[in-house]
Amino acid sequence: MGKTFCTLFSAFKKEELCQLFIYPTIPDVDFCNSYYRITDKDVLNFFKTFKVTGKEIHINTSCEVKHNLFENAKDELFYRNKKNHTASRVLARDFLWKVTPWFNQSLKDWLKREKISHIFVAPGGYKFIYDIAIKCADFLKIPIITYICDEYFFVSEPKRIIEKVKEALFKRKMNQLMMKTSLIITISEELKRAYADFFRKDTHVVMTGCSFPIEAAPQRRNVIKELTYMGNIRNNRFVSLCEIGMALDEINQELNQDFSLNIYTKENDATILRELSKCKSIKMKGFVTGESFYRVFHSSQCLLHTEGFDEKSVDYVKNSISTKLADSLGSGILLVAYGPSNIASIRHLIVNNSAFVISNNVELKQKLRQLFSLSESERMLYVENALCTASKCHNTDLNGRILYQIIENV
Repeated sequence: MGKTFCTLFSAFKKEELCQLFIYPTIPDVDFCNSYYRITDKDVLNFFKTFKVTGKEIHINTSCEVKHNLFENAKDELFYRNKKNHTASRVLARDFLWKVTPWFNQSLKDWLKREKISHIFVAPGGYKFIYDIAIKCADFLKIPIITYICDEYFFVSEPKRIIEKVKEALFKRKMNQLMMKTSLIITISEELKRAYADFFRKDTHVVMTGCSFPIEAAPQRRNVIKELTYMGNIRNNRFVSLCEIGMALDEINQELNQDFSLNIYTKENDATILRELSKCKSIKMKGFVTGESFYRVFHSSQCLLHTEGFDEKSVDYVKNSISTKLADSLGSGILLVAYGPSNIASIRHLIVNNSAFVISNNVELKQKLRQLFSLSESERMLYVENALCTASKCHNTDLNGRILYQIIENV
């Protein structure tokens, strides 16, 4: 989301932006004029000190900023825990924020001092974020602009009682936010149609821009023997990666080759890593960021995007376009995508013929063999289409100016 915001707000001056956030980290880019932080730990401390203390965060621009820096190891373990997304923990977290006086004088003073004119909120699956946006907007009497890049509202009904309760409370809160929302920004046409039709709100599409300049021409590779995957492997993406790994293992044995899948991720879940380690062709490369990320990304022979095929994973991403696709399409490097054809990300690639798409497990092995035997001209056709798609849909400068104009008009 941080990289997405940097591209969305590329047309804004630093002095025009400030950010309220809840993660116990220090921002890794000096992008806003001011930052204010209230964390879950601050909220929990209310039961010891009978007050919630947030604070303005200052970035030391004279030092190199460390990326994803948690203040201590315990915080990182807590925030990276996959159990945090269970219904009981979501409800407990929402309740804590509901009953504690987080909207204190310190926050009010900061809001007034910054002379904020609009609130841009990117809500997720926790309804207390919606409360923060509504409370701040009511206090300042300013409009809310809601950004929808992931699906949380139009999802299948959950089966368990506690999940039904969480879902009902969440949807009620989403309706409250939409009543206060002046305008909706979505990441895809599919999300625009869904939210505009249901909530009857003015809705615009602003797709994620590339975080680096779009390449002027395809980057030629003499041979494709490695796939490179970079990023989050949750939401059962790791299952799809395992399937690719198993298919590569079989191909390598049959053809006496050494095709491989390099995965760069900060994932540390032992169960997930153990499943990936079963495939000889999968090489776990750890987490890279900054200059190292840029070097690995742009030197890749072939980039890989994947999604989970299970019903729940599809339900959550069916109308979303992965924010990672913008960089991949603008890289000038061949993109391979493995995911169901009924989700927006894969459909975006198929419609624009901008990636080598594999849309089911049955044809996975055959399509991978086909991929490795593509001629250079066949590979370049996909890359040229990808660059056209990036210029048309993911131009950061253009999309930034569009967002600036939209907000200015609210």
